[in-house]
Amino acid sequence: MAEGETLGTVYLGTSPGFRKIHARSAGHDAIFSINLNNFDIPTTAGAWLEPRLLQVRAPLRIDADLYNLYLDNGSWRSETGGTPDENEMNALIEALKTLEVAGVADEDTQRELSATEAELELQIEGLAGTTLLQLLTLGREHYIHSSEYPLYFKLSAFDFDRLTGIDVALIAGETAPRTHLPPEG
Repeated sequence: MAEGETLGTVYLGTSPGFRKIHARSAGHDAIFSINLNNFDIPTTAGAWLEPRLLQVRAPLRIDADLYNLYLDNGSWRSETGGTPDENEMNALIEALKTLEVAGVADEDTQRELSATEAELELQIEGLAGTTLLQLLTLGREHYIHSSEYPLYFKLSAFDFDRLTGIDVALIAGETAPRTHLPPEG
């Protein structure tokens, strides 16, 4: 499937040959023996998922509840007039560029998540358009929803923390970063 449409269906089955499986395309009777191990074929939908499908390669604007950022002549600016802390800005951009989903939430969890309020919403404008990312927690698990897809995806605690742990004051350019530790008393 791609973009909600079925591109094709392939049926796979066992073969007596070493490192071989039988394959047949839907709507055709011909069966082929192909070089592939059965254990190389995942049986869960999430295992077929491209983990990088929500990555944001070139954001131009990022809007959250507590900060609004835009790219201006190669430099990031805050709507409040401040200049975002460079380290915090780099951390946010890196988190968006390397974001990976860890699977798809099951049907029951999908229903629960649709009624759950997001902990963080990021509206991101890029060259390809605008996307809304919603980060949610249900129990001890983290999830992400993109306006580009109808599903909720599982998200690692690492990726969740990288996006929700951004220092709002630093990213909005309201506070100068500490350059040294205070003297010990």
